[in-house]
Amino acid sequence: MNDRVEAAERELVAAFREIDQRSGRDMPFYNERLGVEGVGFQIWDGHVIGVLITPWLMNLMLLPGESADWAGCSDGDVREYQLPSGNYRFVAGLLDGPGVCFSAALFTTVEVFPDQATARAVAAEIMQQIFADHRERDSLGEAEIVAGTDVLRQPVSRRGLLRRLALKQD
Repeated sequence: MNDRVEAAERELVAAFREIDQRSGRDMPFYNERLGVEGVGFQIWDGHVIGVLITPWLMNLMLLPGESADWAGCSDGDVREYQLPSGNYRFVAGLLDGPGVCFSAALFTTVEVFPDQATARAVAAEIMQQIFADHRERDSLGEAEIVAGTDVLRQPVSRRGLLRRLALKQD
């Protein structure tokens, strides 16, 4: 992880820890077993992207790149970004510290997570699945066919990705 990514993640986590201290426990779906943590932050298309875990949500966060001009963005502005696994709709928010950032909800409630380690593992798997080179799978030969459907060549939706993670067996 480079300095820019570390600084962006640290600033985002600090902003959400402040929210947690100030009013987090008032959130309707607060999970006391979780803390605020960034997972898998990296550079993507000049921006910084990663998963943010809090006791009340898990979001994919997009922070501005060095050349991004998001100064004109307002709370609630919506933008779609094409990630390797598909299109994701992000909503703008303004935070003390990081300023404008965009978020895409992964889990609107995190009550299902029994502990931080589980939430962290799911967040890491989400980042791996989002940024896996889905084109590589086409070069692996015959794809698995289920009920006449080429499952490896189907686009991955956010709902489908999360369903696969929830149903994944070790």
